[in-house]
Amino acid sequence: MHRIHRYGIAGGFLGATLIGGSFAVAVPAGLPVVNPPAQRLADQRSDRIAELQRIMPHLQHSIDILSMEGEDPKHHRDKALNEVRKARDEVQMEIDEMQGKKPGSDIKREHERDKNGKKTAPKSYYDGLVTVSQYLRNDQSTLSREGEDKNHHRKNALDAMKRGQKEVQAEMDEYAATHPEVRNRR
Repeated sequence: MHRIHRYGIAGGFLGATLIGGSFAVAVPAGLPVVNPPAQRLADQRSDRIAELQRIMPHLQHSIDILSMEGEDPKHHRDKALNEVRKARDEVQMEIDEMQGKKPGSDIKREHERDKNGKKTAPKSYYDGLVTVSQYLRNDQSTLSREGEDKNHHRKNALDAMKRGQKEVQAEMDEYAATHPEVRNRR
């Protein structure tokens, strides 16, 4: 009986379609709607692009903060700045590839932004380093959830962020060692 009923409904839909009629299927509330595989891939791609695009302002602000400060004796700031730029460039190349653009086509624009962009100074040098450290930690967490990419932009960005994080931490430690007011905040 159940089998006949199921074929009867399917046959009715098929008959209505063959005759030239149309029908709509309502999905009851609470049941998941299953997207076709191509749609799921497109959704995943756009979600991944959005995640990568959310990282970019963090990296840009980190570059701004690090480029506003003066020289540090052991050049930790300069090394961190170079690593953050590398990370930003790798993330941008991954975004370009996913959007079907020539990889690196937006990097020149980003380098111009570094030179000409308005920069807002943090409250203090140390606060700026703390901000950069938090950005790098959060961005590493976000990138580590992403899947592999064929040209290793994600891996290269993660490696650059780790090296940059190490240099920022070294600069924070040196600064705290010579500034008692910061040492007490840690």
